[in-house]
Amino acid sequence: MQHENTITKMILKLILQATLVVLAVVIVSFDVGSMEQGKSEYSLTEISQEICILAAAILFGFAAKYDLRARGFFVLVMGLFATMLIRESDAMLDQIQHGFWVFPALFISLGAVLYARKCAGTVKIPMLQHMDSKNFVYINLGLIIILIFSRTFGSGHLWREIMGADYSTVYKTVIQEGIELLGYIFVLYGSILVWLDAFKKKP
Repeated sequence: MQHENTITKMILKLILQATLVVLAVVIVSFDVGSMEQGKSEYSLTEISQEICILAAAILFGFAAKYDLRARGFFVLVMGLFATMLIRESDAMLDQIQHGFWVFPALFISLGAVLYARKCAGTVKIPMLQHMDSKNFVYINLGLIIILIFSRTFGSGHLWREIMGADYSTVYKTVIQEGIELLGYIFVLYGSILVWLDAFKKKP
């Protein structure tokens, strides 16, 4: 009976993960019209990316509250995600001044580092433990997809070479934004798992 329950949980987890992957495709498909008009910064895809990374940052904030032994590390991750959110919101912040996003990003990054320094003994060891954990595999994979794979596979140079005269920036935008959304979904999924584990350690 125990083995059957384990198998059932694994199947349900696979179904959930597959659904999340399909969800990314559905959102991008819905957004093709907006991207054709050059409005990708205000598309549902972009908004979904921002919601994912905002939720991930909030979850790590709560994880830092619940798991005192890993508080410093969780605050650093929260700061990273908050900085990524600000970078994703650069179109809105550019209305203040072009490149303005750098200032709040630096402020949050510095604040996270300074706070983490106050939490002695809750950064290095928890970082080693968590970075090698099953939950963080999803986060690490998501970050690699966002920061590396989406930039390389979705580069205009690659698709110009492939498509030649038929190349359009719309294809590059759809591909890159879709891949990024998939990465953000993985980051959020892993963040939820980390939060659930931290919640169990709530004092």
